[in-house]
Amino acid sequence: MPKGRPRSEEARQAVFQAVLDLVNESGYSALTIEAIASRSGVGRPTIYRWWGNKGELLTEAYIERTDANPDLEVPDHGSLEKDLFYFFPRLVTYLSGPSGKVVLAILLESQLVADFEAGFRNLMGRRWKMLEGLFVRALRRGELEEIPPIPVYEAAYGALYFRQLSRHAPLDWAFGEDIARLVLSMLKKTY
Repeated sequence: MPKGRPRSEEARQAVFQAVLDLVNESGYSALTIEAIASRSGVGRPTIYRWWGNKGELLTEAYIERTDANPDLEVPDHGSLEKDLFYFFPRLVTYLSGPSGKVVLAILLESQLVADFEAGFRNLMGRRWKMLEGLFVRALRRGELEEIPPIPVYEAAYGALYFRQLSRHAPLDWAFGEDIARLVLSMLKKTY
């Protein structure tokens, strides 16, 4: 629990917006607490008091904004196939925009900076649960006999993040559909 006065929600949101904007404009390596303070209008001591480091701050800002994004919610379409073809193209499209730069920063820095590891695991856990929710629905509808094994999740997200890292081809709607087909193909071979 942070010491001192409770966080002002307005200041907290200003800091989150400043962090996300700065990473999108200049990348994570150029992000400094001084720049965040200047952009947000929130003092450096306050930022240091509320967050242990800029990695923690970036991850918290991104997760909060992602959790509040209705574009990533998947309504029940009545079948796993329809749910997957709704989910993956939207996720891929979402990551092809400004949010993708933030995810890349978290992904890359988590491999190099210990401060990021917990945040990265939290972020990946949330992504995992989004896909798992679709599988749970399919299980309840009788489309699956059990929740798919871990390699199905890893293949889906591995393909997505490899494309994002390598940039050898676009992150677009068609690629999202390819991931949905990949998952369905693995499920047919698994069950």
